[in-house]
Amino acid sequence: MQNDILMHEYDDFVLRFTCAVVQRGTGRGKSTLTIVDRQQFRQWCDGSLGLHGASQAGRKNVDVVVHAHNRDGYASARHTLVSSVTGRHSQILRDRPVLAGYDERVKVDIAAVVVTYNSEEHVGALLDSIPSALGELSGSVVVVDNGSTDGTLAILDGRDDCVAVRSENVGYAAGMNRAVAESPEAGAILILNPDATLDADSVPRMLSVLQKPGVGIVAPRVREADGSLSPTLRRSPSLGRVGGLSFTGWAYFTERIEDPQEYEREHDVDWAVGAILLVDATCYSSLDGMDESYFLYSEETDLSLRARDAGWSTRYTPEAGAVHVGGGSGESATTHMMKILNRIRIYRRRSGPVRGWLYFWSSVAIELRRALLGHRRSWPTVRALVRPSERPPALGVNGRLIPR
Repeated sequence: MQNDILMHEYDDFVLRFTCAVVQRGTGRGKSTLTIVDRQQFRQWCDGSLGLHGASQAGRKNVDVVVHAHNRDGYASARHTLVSSVTGRHSQILRDRPVLAGYDERVKVDIAAVVVTYNSEEHVGALLDSIPSALGELSGSVVVVDNGSTDGTLAILDGRDDCVAVRSENVGYAAGMNRAVAESPEAGAILILNPDATLDADSVPRMLSVLQKPGVGIVAPRVREADGSLSPTLRRSPSLGRVGGLSFTGWAYFTERIEDPQEYEREHDVDWAVGAILLVDATCYSSLDGMDESYFLYSEETDLSLRARDAGWSTRYTPEAGAVHVGGGSGESATTHMMKILNRIRIYRRRSGPVRGWLYFWSSVAIELRRALLGHRRSWPTVRALVRPSERPPALGVNGRLIPR
């Protein structure tokens, strides 16, 4: 009878999910068992299917955590399993209702967070790469989808290795902050673009660097799809670097670091492209996460520079690797416009109105030159720079000439 009651509880709680993971203990003493159907659950109740390393004969008043996956993500609840010495009669006493999302009492080493927008072409490969990238570390994966209209959500719904959070298009920074909020407590936050893939054991290697004194953000060595080096390291924005004259090779005029030797050694940088970043959780929370006013672009620049202001460095390591395809959410005249406007905003915010005014008009001149040279995306940007009403409303910079 008691076993029938337990199965009724299982029908009520777990049967609607694709699988359940039962965890006993925490840390190094933790044991887990994945239960994928009713038959396996009954075997576990009867003692013939148990946690690895757990004594079946002694499985009495065992405190366990049940994590169940459904198409909307995870549902978790803590239960006390009361069983006889033989393990053949069991019942579940619920401590509290099942909640959507991760159980807030669960802690992991790494909280991986992703924001998708029409990312069906790439996101599956990213998710496939995460388990081997984590190595022996425990982790969670939360994906916030910003209103995709392609098959992204269908891909996410078909997987049981991530939590998919549906959202309207609130912007990349806001999506990241929500993904972090939906994640369990973690020591570090792994920020990932959907068009990236991680090398095996890359996360433990990044974590070893993150654990060094004063380091708040770690960037790995990133490759292009063809295997060539992707120059992801950057210097701080400045008036001299407004034109992006990387061909000069002079640091004064070059925000992007092109020298291959700079990618062969571990060192601090001003900031790095945010496709793959490991961020100390305390650092992230102390900065209140990403600045959502940027909507898209410059949020990683702002995060690293604010972290530096607060005493946290951004450290590059060549010992961890990843691939970033780039443009996985598409590129357009609007996104190019956002990129230029946000570069002006971040420089003005950090340098003041006078320098900001100079940076703005330099940007206008540079975009006009690019437009005359045949860069079609620059024409809408020129118009948006001199006509605030033509700027994307999501940025909230339509009311004045110099965007803030």
